[in-house]
Amino acid sequence: MVHRREINGEVVAFGHQGSVWQDAQTIFDHKTGSVWAQPYGSAFMGELAGYELELLPFTMTTWSQWKSLYPDTLAYADPVGVQEESLEESAIVVEAFGGTVAYPLITLGTSSVVNDTIGSDEEPIAVVLDDQDHLTWRVYLREGPDGEAMEFIQGPESGQITDISSGTTFHSVYGYGINGPLSSHHLQAIPASTIFTDQFLDYHPMGRLWAP
Repeated sequence: MVHRREINGEVVAFGHQGSVWQDAQTIFDHKTGSVWAQPYGSAFMGELAGYELELLPFTMTTWSQWKSLYPDTLAYADPVGVQEESLEESAIVVEAFGGTVAYPLITLGTSSVVNDTIGSDEEPIAVVLDDQDHLTWRVYLREGPDGEAMEFIQGPESGQITDISSGTTFHSVYGYGINGPLSSHHLQAIPASTIFTDQFLDYHPMGRLWAP
């Protein structure tokens, strides 16, 4: 997960606190020394207890896929002690509009697009996975320019999704329109995060595990 590191409008540096809370690492801010829960982005100990950082949209993907999209990217990598974890054990967590839903990658199977709703008002969202490796994903509010709900299917080419009703095709990673009557529309990305599926209900006891 990626959080905006601003506290009351001030940019603050964070560091690894060195302890574990609910099976996840904790961090601290250099301004007050408050301790923060990494999965929530919220302080639970210290002067800022109860403060919550803003969750930002981001993309989880493989290095090869990222390099194909951004070939000039440089990245830090520690060559010693690297341990890989299977993303299939993880779930995509969407916490928005007053609801929380987890989409286990293993349950998504071969689905490239999941049309779902979230929250008491059933806001329409789409969980979009790369149709090649299923390790690159984005979450969008599936609404058109006039607020009409869209329903997406895999597009005519790799890396594309298409709205059934309008026939408009969008880029699955960037969210911009490619062709069709709504091609000037840009899909709104929804912040999401990942979690080990078996830990989801520990952090979000009122959440919902998606099932097809």
